[in-house]
Amino acid sequence: MKNQKRSHIRWEKIYEAYNFLNVELFSGHLPFADLRVEPCSGDYAYFQAVADNSKDPSTEEEFCEWLAQESVCDTGPIRKIVLNSELFTNHTDKAILAILVHEMLHLWQEIYGKPLRGHHNRQWAGKMKAIGLAPTNLYWPNLETGKFVGHRIIENGLYAKAFRKLKARGFKLRT
Repeated sequence: MKNQKRSHIRWEKIYEAYNFLNVELFSGHLPFADLRVEPCSGDYAYFQAVADNSKDPSTEEEFCEWLAQESVCDTGPIRKIVLNSELFTNHTDKAILAILVHEMLHLWQEIYGKPLRGHHNRQWAGKMKAIGLAPTNLYWPNLETGKFVGHRIIENGLYAKAFRKLKARGFKLRT
């Protein structure tokens, strides 16, 4: 194993990036999500949808109030995006935030589209391209859909422009 220096993850920066990218790429239409960094065996990240959309907080304050309720504590957080902690040892901020956006798109599709459980469908792939990430099936590179789909950043696409704007503000995920 390589001797890699671990950086301190700045939690507030992950939320700052989520909020910024939500505005820049989704016109601020995504609700607040529970963002986590933890080990994910075999995955860069994953999205977990909510079981009951009637309990959908739209602000961080509403989310915190919702979590404070006893009934909620038993069922866990609403919508969750988990980034693999290993990303922070060998990926750039630009790559990590592209992975975050990939998962944000699953959230978008859960609310506004027609998700196909466990798979990336054409609707999802079309929205990915619209926001500046080119979907690529990990086993069949000519496909944009399927169960195992990653992405590449489209230079001068919306995501690349949003990231440059965020970086110009002095943004850094790690200390």
